[in-house]
Amino acid sequence: MDELEEIKITFFQECDELLGDLESGLLSIDAGDTEPELVNAVFRAVHSVKGGAGAFGLEALVRFAHVFETLLDNIRGGKTALRPDLVKLLLRAADVLADHVAAAKLGGEGDAASTTSMVEELETWISGGPAPAPPALPADVQPNEDGIVFKPVALTLPEVDEGPREEIWTITFQPMDELYAKANEAGLLIREIERLGKIDVELLDDALPIFDNLDPETAHFAWKVRLRTDVPEEKIREVFEFVEGHCSTTIVREASPPVLVEAGAGPDIAAIIAAAQAANTEAEPTFTPLKVDVAAVESQPPVALSPAAPVAQVAKPVSPRSPQPPQGEKVNQATIRVDPERIDKLIDLVGELVINQAMLAQRVAGHGFAASSDVGRGLDELEQLTRDIQDSVMAIRAQPVKSVFQRMPRLVREIAGQTGKQVRLVTDGENTEVDKTV
Repeated sequence: MDELEEIKITFFQECDELLGDLESGLLSIDAGDTEPELVNAVFRAVHSVKGGAGAFGLEALVRFAHVFETLLDNIRGGKTALRPDLVKLLLRAADVLADHVAAAKLGGEGDAASTTSMVEELETWISGGPAPAPPALPADVQPNEDGIVFKPVALTLPEVDEGPREEIWTITFQPMDELYAKANEAGLLIREIERLGKIDVELLDDALPIFDNLDPETAHFAWKVRLRTDVPEEKIREVFEFVEGHCSTTIVREASPPVLVEAGAGPDIAAIIAAAQAANTEAEPTFTPLKVDVAAVESQPPVALSPAAPVAQVAKPVSPRSPQPPQGEKVNQATIRVDPERIDKLIDLVGELVINQAMLAQRVAGHGFAASSDVGRGLDELEQLTRDIQDSVMAIRAQPVKSVFQRMPRLVREIAGQTGKQVRLVTDGENTEVDKTV
C-alpha cells in the first residue's frame, strides 16, 4: 500500500468522526441550542470533509459538500434564520453526505437522484426564497382541543424476540401391561408432566370392559393431558424416556395462545398498532395526542399548531442536549492519531517498569535499608511515579462509551416523529471510559 492510500484511509476515519460530530451538533440545535460556537462546529465538520475530499479528487463528494457548506455559512453569518423545518432539512442533508462518504470509500459516488433532490432544496434556502408553502388542511380535518393535528402513519412493527413463549401441548399416552409389570405407574408420569407447567388431565376409559370381563393385570385406561408450558418438545419427551416401549404416546402442539397486552403495562404498543390500522380505514383522521414516558422522564408540553400547518406536522420531539462541561473547564478537542501497536508496546514497557521497580524495592529491603533512609524515600518516590505513569498510559487506550450510543438520539427522534409522540432521551454517564479492548 502506497503512502497516498494510507493517508486516504486516515481521511475516511476522520470523516466518520466528523459525521458523528455533525449529527450530534444538529441534534443539539434541533433541541434548541443555537450557540454560535455550536453552529460553527457544524460548519467546520462539513468544511473539513469537503477539504479532504478535494485533496483526493472525490468530485461528487466535494460538489455536494460545497452546497451544504454554503448554506451553513449563511446560517452562521445570520443571512438565513434557523427554523425547525430547516434543521430537519440539515439532518437529511447530513445523511446524504454520509452516503457520499460511504460510496467514496468503495470508489463510487452517492445516489444521483437523492443528491439532486437534496441540492435543489438546499439551494432554495441559499437563494433566500420562501420555503414551499404548507398545504391547507382539508375542510373535514380540524385540530383537536389542544390545537394539534395528527395524521396516522402506517407502521411495520418488527418481530421482537421476547424469549420462550408459552405453548399448549396435547399429550395422550396409553400404558401397556408391561409398564405396570415393571413397577411403573401412570400417576408418576402425570406428576412429572405437571413439573413442566399447568396441566388439565382427562381420563380415557373407553376401553374399560364390564366388571365380569375385567382383567386386573391388563392396562385398560389411557390419559389425555393438556399442558401449557414454555419448555421445548424435547423436555416433554424426556418424561417418557424411562417407559419407552411400555407406553404408546402422542405429543401434539396446539395453536399458540394469543398475546394479550395489558392496559398501562409498558409502552402503549396497542395504541400504536391501533393508530397504524386507522391509517387504512376511513375513520376521522383527528386524534388525541399520545404521551409516553421514557425512563421516567417528564413529558414536554405539546406545541400547538396553527390551522394552516400541514396535516403531517406533529408536536416537536425534544432531542437531548450535548453534555456541557462545567463552568470554567476547557475542553481540549485536539487529538493525535497513534498506531494501536505503539500503544500496546508502550503499555507492555510500562508493565515491565512496574515489575522492575518492585524487584528493586525488594532487593533494597533485603540489604537492610530503612524506609526512612535516603534510599528508602527515593524508592517510595519511584514507586509513586511508576504508578502515575502506568495510570496515564492505561488511560490512553480508554475511550468514552458515548460512541456506542451515538446513534440512539437520532433513532429516538425518528421514531417519535413516526408515532406522533413526544419523547426526550436522556443519557447519563456517557463520558465513562472503558479500555478499547473491551
